[in-house]
Amino acid sequence: MTRLFILPVGYRPDTGGLYAEEIICITVNLLYKTVSAGHSHTMAIKSDGSLWAWGSNLAGQLGDGTTTSRSEPVQVLSGTTWSAVAAGWAHTLAIKSDGTLWGWGANDDYQLGDTTDVSKDASIQISSDSDWVQVSAGMGHSAAIKGDGSLWVWGRNNSGQLGVGNVPWKFADMPVKILTGTLWSMVSAGGEQTLAIGSDGSLWGWGDNCAGQVGAAITAQAVFAPVRIGKDNDWLSLSAGDAYTLAIKQDGSLWACGENDAGQLGDGSTANRLAFTNIQPGSAWSVVAAGGKHSIGIKRDRTGWAWGNNDFGQLGDLTKVSKYAPVEILPGTTWAVVAAGFNHTTGITTAGTLGTWGANGTGQLGDRSAVNRLVSTQIADDTNLLKVSSGYFYNLALKNDGSLIALGNNYFGQLGDGTILNKNIPTKVRTDTKWLSIATGGFHTLAIKSDGTLWGWGYNLCGQLGDGSTLSYRNAPVKIKPDFTWSKIACGGRHTLAIKSDGTLWVCGYNVCGQLGDGTNTSRNKPTPILTGTTWLSVAAGENHSLAVKTDGTLWAWGNNEYGQRGDGTNKNRNVPTQIGDANNWLEVIAGSNHSIGLKNNRTLWVWGDNLSGQLGDGTNISKNSPVLIMSSSTWTVVSAGWAHTLAIKTDGTLWAWGNNENGQLGDDTMLDRNQPCQINNETNWIDVSAGLVHTVALKSNGTLWGWGGNLSGQLGDGTAWKESH
Repeated sequence: MTRLFILPVGYRPDTGGLYAEEIICITVNLLYKTVSAGHSHTMAIKSDGSLWAWGSNLAGQLGDGTTTSRSEPVQVLSGTTWSAVAAGWAHTLAIKSDGTLWGWGANDDYQLGDTTDVSKDASIQISSDSDWVQVSAGMGHSAAIKGDGSLWVWGRNNSGQLGVGNVPWKFADMPVKILTGTLWSMVSAGGEQTLAIGSDGSLWGWGDNCAGQVGAAITAQAVFAPVRIGKDNDWLSLSAGDAYTLAIKQDGSLWACGENDAGQLGDGSTANRLAFTNIQPGSAWSVVAAGGKHSIGIKRDRTGWAWGNNDFGQLGDLTKVSKYAPVEILPGTTWAVVAAGFNHTTGITTAGTLGTWGANGTGQLGDRSAVNRLVSTQIADDTNLLKVSSGYFYNLALKNDGSLIALGNNYFGQLGDGTILNKNIPTKVRTDTKWLSIATGGFHTLAIKSDGTLWGWGYNLCGQLGDGSTLSYRNAPVKIKPDFTWSKIACGGRHTLAIKSDGTLWVCGYNVCGQLGDGTNTSRNKPTPILTGTTWLSVAAGENHSLAVKTDGTLWAWGNNEYGQRGDGTNKNRNVPTQIGDANNWLEVIAGSNHSIGLKNNRTLWVWGDNLSGQLGDGTNISKNSPVLIMSSSTWTVVSAGWAHTLAIKTDGTLWAWGNNENGQLGDDTMLDRNQPCQINNETNWIDVSAGLVHTVALKSNGTLWGWGGNLSGQLGDGTAWKESH
């Protein structure tokens, strides 16, 4: 469906905004003149000079004095007039009409330039000067030009993106003037590279060059001081993307360099380019914008063109197929300006209409339809679901007919539908109807069929599927040999644990922290037995640690122990299973990223490990390296742990949550962390729950599936995570 909204022409692509992942569109009623898109927030200036913001606000990047994300525009500093704004990864820079420079949001890399590394949720002035004319915000660094043509930089310098010499990791905590004596007309801050055009039309670049994005035709991984790109003096404009750069010369020719794995350079290939390469020779361009891995441009005849990655429909051609050369969008439409975010695109037509398409995150739509959900929302209309399991940004659910449905992130094929396209509505996993159980990890999935065979799909670079290879991914189920009969499985960040029907425990995948428990730190791409002669009842896999209960009721742990998540009273890693305490009444274990949970035979709940966000639920934010009992009078049936939040169902069918809540993943209609269990609504018919990285899904006794929290990859299944049309 085509969606166009009214805006007057006036967006300046040189004001930054290179890192937006999810902007959709808002009704603006001919009031806005400038807009800039950050990673997951949006800033816009109205024709009266007022500044408005919406979207993610976790770092205070909206500047409204809070850290509450907004799904509709809120005004920033009423009574103030602004002339320019630039939204970076999670920080914002803006110039007032009096020429003063201001900033807010994330500041861990000193990108606000106020001499501190403290994030700000309200605007603070950067220097006392009042002659700033242009500003650009990158991932963790910033750049600006003054009225006298001088160029200033500050923030992160790990790859030399400040151009202050070979001093990697030396941050500039306030604006620093570079190339004194040179006058500049334009600057663009990309991922970790910076490019600028001199007033004489010369082109200069510096910073990260791992893919050739500086364009200097050199193999150096980083360029720590500005280098001139060629000898031409006819460069007109440029746009620095995540790891590539686009530029236009005065004759309208388009040039590109850097990363090209998704065809974002537009030269018909996927080969990186160390030097600027002419795109579509003979064509004349007026505007170009570089995003994460896709590009958008306008030719001098005002036609709009797009190329590169299209996983979220960000090219606007009503498909999700990436294009390696420019394709026209909405033929017959004439465009005035375009802008590319990380995975979304915006464009203003010559008639003054604004269209937005591509990925859609948390509130960046601006029309109150934020795609993060703070309370439970039903996913589809199925009423025959039995079990659910969540990975980092995706889910699988088992139906009572033995079939599987999947939704969410599919970058590594972890949904198993034969593609690597994200799904924002439930999608069937092949046509099989003989699935018995499922387990999801970071980006990989394992499942057992009714005949006891084990199957895997998704990310496999560390051998976590156990298929004998380290093929980067599998996008459809593959059978894991040999043909053992399996009974239980658990998937961690990049490793897998499985119990055979005879009770023996087998492991595969990443093992740098000893999480496989085989006495080594060597990764395995085939199931390998550990502690042979022992029988096991329950297993759980965290990000880099493992837990298990033997059939004798004893608790064992191994792997990473940085936060005490093994529970042995130390913080020392172990590459072999170690018994935790001497109790023999453990029933089940559950592993979050870096925290652990155990259920005893009497259904009491015990917790240990990382507790920075209160995910242990013991009323503190202090990590524990041995099991601690919480809510001693309660009994529990189902528990699930995510990255930093925990969900559990009591024996009375009520649902409880605690821990990190910055994406609403607790489901309590707030975004406040909780360090004690809080009940989620008053319903008593919950039967299963699963916590992802920043989202949660749960099943009711009537077989319906519900979700809440983050929805960046469409994991809530409500169809709102992205749009494929304008």
